[in-house]
Amino acid sequence: MATLTKELLKELECPVCLEYFRQPIILCTNGHSVCGKCTAQLEKCPLCRSDFLQARNRTLETVTSKLKVACRNREFGCNAAFTLVNITEHESKCQWRPYKCPMQNCTSECRLTDLRKHLINVHRAYLNAETQNSITSLTNFGREPTSNWCRPILFCDEVFVHVCTVRDSTLYTCVLHVGPEEKTTKFTYCIQIMGRKGTFAVRNYTCGMDQIISCGICTRFDYQFAKKCAGHKNILKMNVHLGLRG
Repeated sequence: MATLTKELLKELECPVCLEYFRQPIILCTNGHSVCGKCTAQLEKCPLCRSDFLQARNRTLETVTSKLKVACRNREFGCNAAFTLVNITEHESKCQWRPYKCPMQNCTSECRLTDLRKHLINVHRAYLNAETQNSITSLTNFGREPTSNWCRPILFCDEVFVHVCTVRDSTLYTCVLHVGPEEKTTKFTYCIQIMGRKGTFAVRNYTCGMDQIISCGICTRFDYQFAKKCAGHKNILKMNVHLGLRG
């Protein structure tokens, strides 16, 4: 029965975005269904390359509006069930959802309540624990034109990640909060290199670095300036200050 349920639920996913169907659900001339959000970005059906009709799959819309499914985080402790229309939004904010470890080469996933323990037990050497002020050391800085670094920080019983990346002769850096978005807005950060600094609101871990950079909502330093600060040992030290919004 469990296998059958998974197979049926698979049929209720949009073939483009792979999320459960949301209204409107549009039909193509061969009867394939695609969610309205995706059809707005497509000229042809992705399954058969036929045209879309000005018609909706009303039967499937009725099914998805009434059928309830269990949260995919059930194995982690969530007992909630929602209609297919609402389950995606719930799962994106579910307090039981697993979080990927922020360390670059670690593939572990665990509940938020267990993530702190994981960082302390497995990545203690890279961790700055329960301090408002800390120092991030970027090793081998300046030896490659594009590089990435990240370091976890524990502050106010919350998990943060200091992320740094070099792109187009600019060093971009920001602090991300790993946890519910409603808590993210409570924090700010200030990053300083040799007297130059930038202060911004902490962003949520779900925000991609590309989005943060394109929106200009992170601290940035000139790459050549940062290289001079790193010195002949190629170690760039950055002062990081986390604070609560007043």
